[in-house]
Amino acid sequence: MLERKRTRLSRTEKDDIWRRWKAGQSMHRIGRAYGRPHPTIRKLLLPLGGIAPIARRRSRLALTLAEREALTSPPETTPASADSSIAVATSH
Repeated sequence: MLERKRTRLSRTEKDDIWRRWKAGQSMHRIGRAYGRPHPTIRKLLLPLGGIAPIARRRSRLALTLAEREALTSPPETTPASADSSIAVATSH
């Protein structure tokens, strides 16, 4: 049996495979173009029923990295605000 080094398909290769499949090329032809057996191409196409997935994008409601950082980091205190908080705490 022929042993091959297993390499994964890159994102650009996957996008090109989906483009070729949509253009009507067979799995055998696509596999030959990439030097891979057709079951490799089949494993990419079959789970989605031959329909290319839509491009993923982040929800407009999701927090940005800066917003997440602001929530997880402790608030910055200035000496003036620290003094006023001590004065409020001691007056009670």
